[in-house]
This record gives sequence, structure tokens and C-alpha cells, in this order.
Amino acid sequence: NRRRWGIFPHLEPDKIAKKSNCPVLTVKPGSLESRTKVIVIPIRDFLPERKLEWGVLLAKRYKAQIHLLALQDHPEPKEWALPQVFLKAYHHLREHLHHPIEYSASGRHSPAKAALNYAELIMADMILVNPETESGVSSFTGWRHISDLVGKDSKIQVLDVEPYK
Repeated sequence: NRRRWGIFPHLEPDKIAKKSNCPVLTVKPGSLESRTKVIVIPIRDFLPERKLEWGVLLAKRYKAQIHLLALQDHPEPKEWALPQVFLKAYHHLREHLHHPIEYSASGRHSPAKAALNYAELIMADMILVNPETESGVSSFTGWRHISDLVGKDSKIQVLDVEPYK
């Protein structure tokens, strides 16, 4: 709840994940009792190895289904990397998981808004994001974390995973 963080407005899940290099899970009251069945992993123009590793661990632990979401957040350059990266991510998951992997693509929205819209559409339980680049949303009041857009009774959890350097 944002009110609990009111004393420490500088403590945000994506910043904690980035500084500590530890995944940070944001859980709303509506998701406390729900079982993780569907996990969304947004894919952009680089291979998110650490996010994929966490996806595999969580999918195996909870017998959850993975949904890959290709995010195109800028116009296509000459050497467009997203299709190749997306295929590598898909093959990495296929090597480690023995159940179907769903996939989809989204246009040029904010990565966080696109991931959240897709997660709500498929009724996902968790979104794995990279801190700041995929978890931040620009608004009239400034920069907000994706979890601030999730309803207070939503079952969607957000896991910020800092990529390998």
C-alpha cells in the first residue's frame, strides 16, 4: 500500500531491486491468497537471462504457465533485434519447461502499461519486469511504479528482476 511507504517516499521496488541486485516482489492484498498460475515475461531488445531463469524457477515451483510478451517500444532500426531475442527467449524456456509457452506482441506503448494491460487481459498472476525500464510509468504526478497501477484487490504480483551486468 502506497500509504505505508509515505514516510519513505524514496523507497520504490524498482530502485530497491536495482541497488540491491535482489529481486523485489510487490504483492497487493488481493494476491495474498491466490496461487500463481500464469506468469508474464516481457521481452524487449536484449535477452533477459536472469528474468528467464526466475520465470523457469517460478513456473516449475508453481506449475505455472509462461506467457512471453514481445514489446516494441521504439521504431524499428535497421538491425532490429527483437525477433531474434524473442526466439532465443522462447527456445531457452522450451529447453527448461515441459508445458506450452504462450506468446504475444504489443505495439509501441509504455512497456509497463503494455505488460500490465496484457496481464489483465489473460488474467495473469505475476509479471516479471526489469527495474525502471519496464516497471516505470510516466504520469502527470511524475514517475510511478507499475504496481501503483494495479488495483488494490488485484491478484497480479510484480517481480522486479535486475538483469545480469
